[in-house]
Formats: sequence, C-alpha cells, structure tokens
Amino acid sequence: MPAETKRTMAEVFIVHYNGLAPEKMEEYFIVMMPDGYVMKIAYPKFVKRSYGISHGEITLKNLKTGTSYSCATVLMEDIASIAVLNLENRINRIKAKAIARATMKYLASVAASKAVQEQHGELAGMLTQMTANIASVATEQADVRHWRLLPAEIRIGRIIVPEGNYSGSIRFVGAGGAEIYSKQIAPFSVREREKRFFTYRTLR
Repeated sequence: MPAETKRTMAEVFIVHYNGLAPEKMEEYFIVMMPDGYVMKIAYPKFVKRSYGISHGEITLKNLKTGTSYSCATVLMEDIASIAVLNLENRINRIKAKAIARATMKYLASVAASKAVQEQHGELAGMLTQMTANIASVATEQADVRHWRLLPAEIRIGRIIVPEGNYSGSIRFVGAGGAEIYSKQIAPFSVREREKRFFTYRTLR
C-alpha cells in the first residue's frame, strides 16, 4: 500500500480483556517453639485461574464495496504472569516481615505469661500464654487483597481500512482454533485518519 494512501486510511482497534487475573490465596507454615508455643507464619500466593479463550479473530466488511478485512488479536499485556512474578520478587521480604511479626507476638506472650505467673502462679501464667497463642494463630493472616475483576491478559487487534460504513464480527477461539463463541460488531462508520476503538470482555 502506498504511503500516501495509508496516511488517509482509518484504523479500527479491538481491545480484548481476556480471562481473570490470578487469585491471591493464603499459604502458611508452623514453627513450634521449645516451650510449646505455636508460631504461624502466613504469606500470600497467587493462583492462576483458567480460561479457555486463546484470542479473538475479527472480520470487518465494507457495506458499500463488500470488501472484507480481518486480523487476530495479539497479546499486549500478560497481567497474570506480571502479577505472579511481582509477588515472587517480593515474597522473601513478605515472609521476613511475617516472621518478625510472629516473633514479636511470641515475645509479648512470654513477657505477659511471666508477669501473670509472678503475681498469680504458674497455672495462671500457662493459661495466659495459651490464650495469647490461640489469639496469635487466629489473627495471623496473609494480605490477600487484590483486584478480583482484572483480566488475565489484554489483547489488541488492529485493522487499517478506507473510510466508509462497516459491519463485522469477532470470533473468540480456543488454543486449538475451535470457536468458543462470537459477537457481532454493530454497524459503524469511519472517516479518513480516524481511530475507532471497540472493547470486549471475556471470562470463559
């Protein structure tokens, strides 16, 4: 296509938000102290959620000439992998903070137990430490907050067309090429050098 002609063409962009980003879950391990105190060390972990759609295939038809234009969406941002990698890069610091937090709770319970024992006897001191231990385990939780509706990936399709009126469709297909479902693109018009955007969201 001559450069001069290309400069007068319109561009149609299809933005496809595909799947759901990973879900953040809690993982933990237990450390038993010499005096029987149980330390729970909790930390977050991302678990990827499955989705069957691999990409979208777009077809546009010029309503005047009957000419068809097509393209497939390509991956622009792998949000799922970025989220997992980002957490993996920070996980050692997160675990270190969790260990420090659990250690402070343990030292506080030992101090409280010793103070109660000196005033009210050994049994009262043991009960104080046991109560503190139960509360510590119950309240030790990883931060699992995350954006639950973020897509797993962002895909983009781009078609260069001459000005005119168009209709079309987008097929959402799986890894093997089989169509999972499709959607019609409502008729629209574009002018020279115009950029037109359509957005689709899939969760399958």
